[in-house]
Amino acid sequence: MNYDDIFAKNGLDHEFYYNKGDYPKGIMVNGTISLANAKERLKRGEYYVLVTLHEGEILPPEYIFLKDVESVDDTFFATINPELNMRAYSKDLGNIQLISRLNDSLEGPRYLLGPGPDTLDVSALINEQIDIYKNKYSDTMQR
Repeated sequence: MNYDDIFAKNGLDHEFYYNKGDYPKGIMVNGTISLANAKERLKRGEYYVLVTLHEGEILPPEYIFLKDVESVDDTFFATINPELNMRAYSKDLGNIQLISRLNDSLEGPRYLLGPGPDTLDVSALINEQIDIYKNKYSDTMQR
């Protein structure tokens, strides 16, 4: 999901249901967002799986550059700093789940969804969002 589209339509101050309640800060949001918007949304405790940026932009410490991912039309990618511990996960606009960090795998952090036994592999989420972004980009280029 491209959150920039949502914020372009509803404004960057748009509130989701989990911003209004007693949900914990440190929410991992499964989606793509620009670096400028990601920085603003950090104030609300939201951390996006995939952040797009351009050469010269500086990442805050909450995000790390994905150096093994090829750029797309001068767009580079970053993700949540694996040193951070996320407390909740938002898969889409109507879903939030508490998560607990498991021991790290070689590929990156994994989390237990709710009481388990299902887990969440952050590397898989990153790859999924990159594929979505690249497919959207290639569709746009073909028009």
